[in-house]
Amino acid sequence: MCRIFNATFLPHKWYYYKTTVGEADGINNNSDAEFVERHADTVYKLALSRTKDPSAAADVFQEAFYRYFKKRPAFVSDEHGKAWMIRVTINCSNNFLGSLWRKKTVPLGEVTGEQPPHEYSGLLDEVMRLPRRYRTVICLFYYEGLRVSEIAAVTGTKESTVKSHLHRARIMLKERLVGYEF
Repeated sequence: MCRIFNATFLPHKWYYYKTTVGEADGINNNSDAEFVERHADTVYKLALSRTKDPSAAADVFQEAFYRYFKKRPAFVSDEHGKAWMIRVTINCSNNFLGSLWRKKTVPLGEVTGEQPPHEYSGLLDEVMRLPRRYRTVICLFYYEGLRVSEIAAVTGTKESTVKSHLHRARIMLKERLVGYEF
């Protein structure tokens, strides 16, 4: 993957990149900066929900915005831009999850026998344990506020499929969250 951000960049800290690196990488107009600021949280949250790994989510985040800067598409509306970024993020996460490099790696915990510290708690923990297809629709529906028809258009699936994925995910979450106090 090509990197447009430096190693210390955190996806939720876009302003760091904008102020320290700025125009050196060709990000020289305010509309690009505004576009990234508007969609950075959505892209990172979706990447994190699909990969379950903050460093992998950062890689997907970088690749998604690299594709934006490389292609420089013209959008009809902000909704069109958001849908395009969601689709690109899904594609980038699929590419990442299906890469041979990732398939041939072993988590450090399996080698050392130790478990890494868990970063999630409660509801988010249970959402992250859902299968990827259910995590994606839950994230887009509840965290991003997209309608079923919008999720279907972005993911390239039928509305009935999105509805059934949402229904199944809710059932799974309900079963898993029986003992939790909210």
